[in-house]
Amino acid sequence: MKIGYYIQAILEIIGGLAIYFAPTLVVQGEMTSGTLMMCKLYGVAALVMGLVLLELGKQFEFKPLFKHIFLLSMLFHLLIAFTCYGFFQSGVISIGAVIVHFLMFAICCVCYFKDVGRFQD
Repeated sequence: MKIGYYIQAILEIIGGLAIYFAPTLVVQGEMTSGTLMMCKLYGVAALVMGLVLLELGKQFEFKPLFKHIFLLSMLFHLLIAFTCYGFFQSGVISIGAVIVHFLMFAICCVCYFKDVGRFQD
């Protein structure tokens, strides 16, 4: 599961920087000041989340706290995938964010079920 933390960290750090510095990679159509502001805010949030996940990966132990945080990060990716899909259907963003977050959810599921029996409850 430690590798799952690292994969998520790398994805969020790269994604956060990309969305912050190049929001046109994600947004389709007109780039309004509100859209730009939301991209910058999400970019910062994704970068910080990535740094937190990186630190959690470094400190990882098979304890309940790490399991619960990992499950929350899985839920985050699933919810972001569904939310982005709604925006994709509206023509606001490209399908890339949907694919990336759903694949991240799937990878996290594999990591979780591979190691779930090793946790000290």
